[in-house]
Amino acid sequence: MPHQRTQRSLEIYVLMLGFFALGVNVYIVSPILPQMAQDLQRSVAEVGLLVSAYSLPYALLGPLFGPMSDRLGRKLAIVTGMGIFTAANLACAAAPGFAWLALGRGAAGIGAAIFTPAVYAYVGDRFAYAERARAMSVILAAVPAATILGLPLGGLAAGWFGWRGAFAFIGTVALAALAALRFVPRDTPQAQQATGYLGALHTLFANPAPLSALMVTFTWFMASSGIFTYLGDFFAKTFAMRTEEIALVLGAYGLMGIVGTRLGGRFSDTLGKKRSVMLGITAFGLAALSLQAASRSLPLALAVLGVWAIGIWFGLPSQQAILSELAPALRGTVMAVNNSVLYLGSAVGPAVAGQIYIAGSFSALSLYTGVVAGIALGLAALVLVE
Repeated sequence: MPHQRTQRSLEIYVLMLGFFALGVNVYIVSPILPQMAQDLQRSVAEVGLLVSAYSLPYALLGPLFGPMSDRLGRKLAIVTGMGIFTAANLACAAAPGFAWLALGRGAAGIGAAIFTPAVYAYVGDRFAYAERARAMSVILAAVPAATILGLPLGGLAAGWFGWRGAFAFIGTVALAALAALRFVPRDTPQAQQATGYLGALHTLFANPAPLSALMVTFTWFMASSGIFTYLGDFFAKTFAMRTEEIALVLGAYGLMGIVGTRLGGRFSDTLGKKRSVMLGITAFGLAALSLQAASRSLPLALAVLGVWAIGIWFGLPSQQAILSELAPALRGTVMAVNNSVLYLGSAVGPAVAGQIYIAGSFSALSLYTGVVAGIALGLAALVLVE
């Protein structure tokens, strides 16, 4: 038993490193956005679409990779996804222009689409439902941790070597994660008797419980990713911050995210997983509505951003745990479709938010975000089932 616990802990920390690389990749555009816009001679809104370039392939292709880990094994899917992600980020660092950079971001999204749901499904296989939110919270903590350590380092690399240095940093971390995956053992496929990829997806889409829960994921991340993409520009214009300083602010966001993730995992059994999700969405929505009002004071703006981070990450482990138990025989498929929907929200969010930001102001964007968060909260209350 002690040996099994030690082995499972080692596996979790290895998978955390991969999530750390993905976390830096998700958020890196925000702090370097002004620098990239100037260097590439593109508008802020155009460069913001690089977030969508990463998210959209995930959203469209994720379901096709969902049955992969069910049928072929979690380990194979995890290694394949991280390998593609690593190569794509190194290609972004060498991209000669905006078009090639967008292609590299798209390839990174494909790698993440394979890697991420396989990891979630692997955790679901290894941990009982009662323990699963805590285990999910440990791995998910790597993503906000990436904003504490990864974004400042990526921002510094961008300050020293230009924005390409930030992508080279991500590629290096991903390469280390890929090498460490040798410590994750091979596993037995969960759906050897499945009729095929389309059969697995058909079975999933015939089940209303996962489909309803997926709508919560979509609206939640449409709201959060949209406004987050333009935080760097908000802090640059409101408080005259440089790229390195914006990266440090987002690092503080990551610290609060870790706090939220660990609190969410710890209290999921006490509060209930559904209530944890609802509490997290509520905190995020209220913070988003308040950010523009806090723009006259940097300490107040940072405090509001901290509440935002705690809210987002408090609810996420419980949402993942709920989804992982809705169809255990197709766990990899469920988690892949969920992540596809998450990144569909992350692709639509910046595109819509960018238009609102251009046509109005950050105040209009803040109001829009609060409304979408309210829709996500209402859906969670109606459809989530433990």
